[in-house]
Amino acid sequence: MIQSVDIENFQSHRKTHLNFHEGINIITGTSDHGKSAIIKAIMKAIKNKPSGDSFVSHFRGKKESTKIKITFPEGNVLREKGKTIDRYVLNDELQYKALQGKVPDEIQNLTRMGPVNIQEQKQQFFLLDESPGKVAKYFNEVVGLQEMDQVIQSVNKNVKFIETEEKIINKEIENTKDKIKESKWVLAADKALKAIELNYNRIKLFKNKQENIRNIL
Repeated sequence: MIQSVDIENFQSHRKTHLNFHEGINIITGTSDHGKSAIIKAIMKAIKNKPSGDSFVSHFRGKKESTKIKITFPEGNVLREKGKTIDRYVLNDELQYKALQGKVPDEIQNLTRMGPVNIQEQKQQFFLLDESPGKVAKYFNEVVGLQEMDQVIQSVNKNVKFIETEEKIINKEIENTKDKIKESKWVLAADKALKAIELNYNRIKLFKNKQENIRNIL
């Protein structure tokens, strides 16, 4: 939950302070008075986008920098960019380099915000313009159902593999039986018998695995 936002030298904002309240906050006003710039400043601080200097105010002095400071109940984040400065500051003391398009993990752990938290004026309402399939996929990810789907797919894959192995073994058994019938020597028959016993034990092992997987499913 954002408690306050301080903006300096960002687009039309020379020095702006905004207090937020718990719940939903709505920024209103007439056109071309900096409403969208506030949203962009917040997104710049929490997402480090857009890159470049397009957001810098034309009235910013040579020795000044552009600053966006967001205060949360757990602490504050400062995003500052100037001619020689490009950094994040966490809780007024810890500094991190602002790599292009990336946000340090420590900053993300504090903000914990994304597109769902901020609705811009021209955006469609959250999820209402998406297909039913995409909405279902989003909520599956939220509650972790996609992990269950992945487990089921993996188990089904193992079951198919075991069934294929079973068919191969059964075929080997039949081939072995045919060889025994054709064999004229006791030694060859003994070897074939041992092969049958080995294959039979393999079948039992695979069937037990198959049964365990079916029980899991």
